[in-house]
Amino acid sequence: MPVIPRDRLRNALLTLLAALLVAPWFGNITAANAATPASLSDLGQVGAYVLVDVDTGYVLASSNERTLLPPASLTKVLTGLVVTKRLAKDAKIPVTQTAASMPARKMGMTPGTLWNRDDALYSMMLASANDVSYALAEATGNGDIKGFATQLDVLKSRLNMADAPILQDPSGLDDQFSVNGGNRISARDLAIAGRAALADPQLAPIMATTTYNFADPAGTQRSITNHNKMLTSYPGTTGLKTGFTKAAGRSVMVSATREGRSMLVVLLDTPGMWDVAPRLLDYGFSLPIQQQPIVDRLPSVPGRPNVDIPGVANLPEAAAIAEATTVVPSQPTDATPTDATPTTVAAVAIGEAVTLDRNDAPVPVPADRGGLGLLVRGLAAVVVLLLFAVAVLRTRVILRKKRRSRNRLVPPALHLDDIDLTDVQTDFDDYEFSYNAISQYDVVATPTAVKPVHGIKKPTRS
Repeated sequence: MPVIPRDRLRNALLTLLAALLVAPWFGNITAANAATPASLSDLGQVGAYVLVDVDTGYVLASSNERTLLPPASLTKVLTGLVVTKRLAKDAKIPVTQTAASMPARKMGMTPGTLWNRDDALYSMMLASANDVSYALAEATGNGDIKGFATQLDVLKSRLNMADAPILQDPSGLDDQFSVNGGNRISARDLAIAGRAALADPQLAPIMATTTYNFADPAGTQRSITNHNKMLTSYPGTTGLKTGFTKAAGRSVMVSATREGRSMLVVLLDTPGMWDVAPRLLDYGFSLPIQQQPIVDRLPSVPGRPNVDIPGVANLPEAAAIAEATTVVPSQPTDATPTDATPTTVAAVAIGEAVTLDRNDAPVPVPADRGGLGLLVRGLAAVVVLLLFAVAVLRTRVILRKKRRSRNRLVPPALHLDDIDLTDVQTDFDDYEFSYNAISQYDVVATPTAVKPVHGIKKPTRS
């Protein structure tokens, strides 16, 4: 069996190591609809989630979806549903001192002014303005925030929410500024509200808007941008809402449409929501419609009846609903708002600075999942391969130099036939005498060092 040179073996191992390190990069460069069920096995930290086929109402994947959790600004989707039901499109929204005093994020409403209903709705849904949501709630509740809580009770009954949500605050606040400690609702009930919002002809276009410009009652031009980053990073996204508070963590409701199918994802308390939401949507779209793993079926909502799948024994609405296990998290002991020390950021309104929103703090957005993202990952993979190729070549050069150096240190073999005896010179002075212990006349020459002379070694004096 031939012996593999050591340097070749080392190079092969380095190449294998490079391939193993680069493989995950190329694993990410796949089509968006190539997700498999196994991809849901490691979503990271997720408080609760639910993935729903919007058209059929089928729940395709879920975890902890029946537990009551604080929803933060996802509450504003429910507030929007109440507003479009109770207030006419041309209604004027009065701003009270209570509404104007709400913490940021806010539009800086002036008490005593009147806002157009749609301008207020856009400000609440896109910029997550807490002062606007309170003004809308007071107008809907006949000037009383408690009256709005009654409207929320009517909404959850009308939508057949089954997990007994606690709905009191129109903004989703859950600190000392909230109404009675805020709200608690399950991811499943939020998905029901999300389907209703997507079917609402007034609310759905607002949630799908990326930027909205308008003039406030004072005539100041305003420009607001939607906090839902997936509207620009995930193809086919159709809207809904983001949320954040210290107690609730990061949350998002997002929907998307692809090839005639629509999916809805609800994530609660998920730090990596901008990565998890696309994975869940990809998974939903990857499932053949007649082979969907049915976990549950949500009830029909106004404007969105459940569609049955042809050729499949369709699950009746809510037939798989088990008794809800309600877990209400304890109130946080630290009641200090997360933005107690305000940080100035870019202005929502022209010429006006705002503070970071407790409900929608800026979140790092991953690279675009479209062509630009693929190009970046591809270039990164090429760079990694080049670096390993340079390392391999450098190692080979170093090994070759060592081998040549070692060969130069080994003296050539010396044969007797190669010695020219005529060049041998011996001087009596090159010997050192010593006396034998038996006789002082017995002299022995003892060479003590040698040095090369004409290619041979010659005795030298010490």
